[in-house]
Amino acid sequence: MALTTASAERILSACAKAGGVLGIGHERRYEPAMEEMRRQAESGALGRLLHMDANVSHSNFRKMHPSNWRRDPKHAPAGAWTALGIHLGDMFVSLAGQPTRVAARTASQIFPAPSEDFVSAEIDFANGARGRITCLSTPPFYGRFTLIGDQGWVEVQEGGNVDKGIPSSFVHSGKDGSRQTRNYDHTNTVRMNFEAWADAVEGRAPYRFTTEQLLANIRILDAVTRSAAADGKPITL
Repeated sequence: MALTTASAERILSACAKAGGVLGIGHERRYEPAMEEMRRQAESGALGRLLHMDANVSHSNFRKMHPSNWRRDPKHAPAGAWTALGIHLGDMFVSLAGQPTRVAARTASQIFPAPSEDFVSAEIDFANGARGRITCLSTPPFYGRFTLIGDQGWVEVQEGGNVDKGIPSSFVHSGKDGSRQTRNYDHTNTVRMNFEAWADAVEGRAPYRFTTEQLLANIRILDAVTRSAAADGKPITL
């Protein structure tokens, strides 16, 4: 939506003034495995939310010329955060609420500087939960999202990037340590999001992305960028 908190605030203000519904392309919320993870969390089956840990990495940007905007820190700061981490940040906010503190580091491990191919951030939330997001721009595809409570945990693993149409695996561990595993088929989450947005625009149903959540996610991005530029100095939100 934006690269800075101030820009996001202007966008949201203009949308509210116009009476519109701002659509956002965070389709991960509509993935069946992610929706089951949310149901487990909201039902209380996991107990108190303690920690979230996610890593989505792929080598798609490795094939791009260094001049491509995806590898330009001016247009895509903090490595793959604007491409990958931003979607994970949205999931974190939707599950844990408002962020309060962010500490992040980036690196040019494979890409020549100033392009960055590594970013990792620790995020604290007002409800006491904590999280970590890591994204790399050079290894083969890897995707995992883990949600840990004091009464159990769930983990979603993806077999490939969303365009591959590969099923996701879902593991749930109960309080006694017993585990249940199942797979969820790929669905057209882009279409599902567009249809949900259209329903909201026409007043048939509320849109699941609230203004507070949209702003909180950009506040995380803004803080990740500033913290990484200061070699990991924590940013209080």
